[in-house]
Order: sequence, then C-alpha cells, then structure tokens
Amino acid sequence: MNKRTVLLGLLILAFSAMASASPLVWDFSVGGGFDATSHPYTSSSGNITLTAYGFSAPSTPFNLYGKNVVPNDVGVGLDKDDGIDEITGGGFVQLDIQPLIGKVTDFMFVMMSVTTSSSDAWKVMGSNNLGLEGSPLACTAAAPCPPGSTDQGVTHTITPFPVGLYKYLTFEATSGTVLLNSVSADLSSQNPAPEPATLALTGLGLLALGAIGRRLRQPK
Repeated sequence: MNKRTVLLGLLILAFSAMASASPLVWDFSVGGGFDATSHPYTSSSGNITLTAYGFSAPSTPFNLYGKNVVPNDVGVGLDKDDGIDEITGGGFVQLDIQPLIGKVTDFMFVMMSVTTSSSDAWKVMGSNNLGLEGSPLACTAAAPCPPGSTDQGVTHTITPFPVGLYKYLTFEATSGTVLLNSVSADLSSQNPAPEPATLALTGLGLLALGAIGRRLRQPK
C-alpha cells in the first residue's frame, strides 16, 4: 500500500473536520449609513443572515448607521443628527438571533468606540419582543458584561447561551457612545447544513479513501 496515498486521505479528512468547525462572523464595520431602521448582515461563511434593528426608544424604530472611521469608530450605530452616529441617548440596536437556533454552540460580540479617555460604557440584554430591551445578560468571567470604559475591541461570550432562550439581543449605551463592531459564533456539531467547503473537502476525502481501497484489492 502506498503510504503517501494513506497520508493524503487522512490529511484531507482532517481539513474537512476543521472546515466544519470554522467560526461564523458577522462584520458590522461598513460605512455610509443605511437610511433604514433595519439592515441584514450575512456571515463570512455559512451563508447565515442576521438582521439588525435600530430604536431611539422602546418601540420607536430609528435609522441605523454603519460607521467606518478607523481605527476605533467602526461598527453599527444610530443615524442621529449629532455628528457622532453611535448608540447613545437611550437608543439601542437589536439583533435578531433566531436564524442561529440549532446551528451554533455559543455567541460572542465585540464593541468599539469605548476608550480609556471617556466614560463610554454599554450593556447587553436578551429579549423576546422586538423593540423592547429585555433582561440584562452576563458574560464569562474573563470578559464580563457590562464592562468599564476600557473595553475597546474585547471579545465577550454571553453566558448562559442565549440562542433559543431569546429571540433578540439588545446593545445599549449606559453612558457615552458605543458601536456594535461584530458578532460571532461556532458552528454546532449537530448542524444539519454543512458549508459548501466542508462538503467539497469531505468528497475529496472519500475519493482518497476509495483509491486506498482499490490499491488494497489489487493482487501483489
């Protein structure tokens, strides 16, 4: 039996397993504003779309704003007439996480425009009603929620796992101004819809194993 063929088959299967475990990322760092109270975002892989909604107060829809002033003011906020266009003043951004039910195992997010030189701060909440903030949520001890004013770019993981427990996640400033930069999640091993890359790599792995089987059946 050709050892190189065996090694190739094992490597292809390993890469296939890695592809199925790749994280999903939704990047909110787009600029120009949207002039709409909702905006869809599609994950970097997996082709799953989450929709963000803007509110100036409970049950009061408000236009979102995609801000991209690098390096710190990057993410989605609210299209206020204050020249800042971030989440502030009682407004909030709500994210529909229902498309993730049964597909992911955790939920993480990053806030931006939170600097050491200001009193910017925020909180995250879970809600089952669009337009209502809901209940405050906690995060892991390594990066707790809510944070202080030194939270720029920190990745927070919500605990307990909110997907399936809540329909929406609410991001609101408690002081100053903030932006929702990105959210991410790991694919569940029970995910019934593999990514195209996973299917392709799995197919190559099966072909390689088929070639190994044919070599084993050949007379010596």
